[in-house]
This record gives sequence, structure tokens and C-alpha cells, in this order.
Amino acid sequence: MPSQVVTQAPAHLPPVVHLVSDSTGETASKVMRACLSQFDVKPVEEYLWSFVRTPGQAEEVIAAIDRKPGFVLLTIVERDLREIFQQWCHHRK
Repeated sequence: MPSQVVTQAPAHLPPVVHLVSDSTGETASKVMRACLSQFDVKPVEEYLWSFVRTPGQAEEVIAAIDRKPGFVLLTIVERDLREIFQQWCHHRK
């Protein structure tokens, strides 16, 4: 399900970014790149979770993010699915 992109092997650990989308993830990827362009952050360890469309898939993604914590950027249209991620984020505070 996920695809991982690491641009190079740095001497320090790069920030981890999880892009979660109910479609291809193109919008999430572009938003992430726009945000990162404001900072001198290279490279990032990027995980793309595309076509996440069911609560079961959302739970699988959340479990994977728990194993490899980092920033999470969502582009999810379905309200109930978004709420699963919002509740998870709220409890992680």
C-alpha cells in the first residue's frame, strides 16, 4: 500500500512525513513540497498512503504511522474517514 521515497542517505535522520490520501496523493505531495520549500529541509523520508477509502485502511495506516512517527498530511474528502484521523491525532497530543 505505501510507497517510500528517500532522496539520499543523510548523516542525520531526515524528518518523516506521511501523506495520506483517498486518491493518488498528488495534492498532498504538492502541498508538502510547497510547505518544505519555506525551510531548508532536505531530504525527507516520505511515505505515501494513497487510495485510503475505508475505516479498515485508515486503521492500517494509523498503525503504520505509530510504528514510524512523523508529520501527517491528509487529503481525505470523506468526513467519517477524516474524523478517524482527527480523533487519532487528538489522542496523540
